[in-house]
Amino acid sequence: MTVLLHNVVLQVMPLNCETHSGMDGKIELLKFADGSAVGRSDGAFNGRPTSDPKHLRIL
Repeated sequence: MTVLLHNVVLQVMPLNCETHSGMDGKIELLKFADGSAVGRSDGAFNGRPTSDPKHLRIL
């Protein structure tokens, strides 16, 4: 069964990458229709949500 969700994007990290942002835990990023976004990571920014554009680029 295939489910197509227009609001969901999956990104897969190649196995041959030695380091990447996901090594410290899950990463969540939400983008909204008004152009704003919020994100968090288990390992970055003490796990706290952030909407700072500089931090979001890191995630």
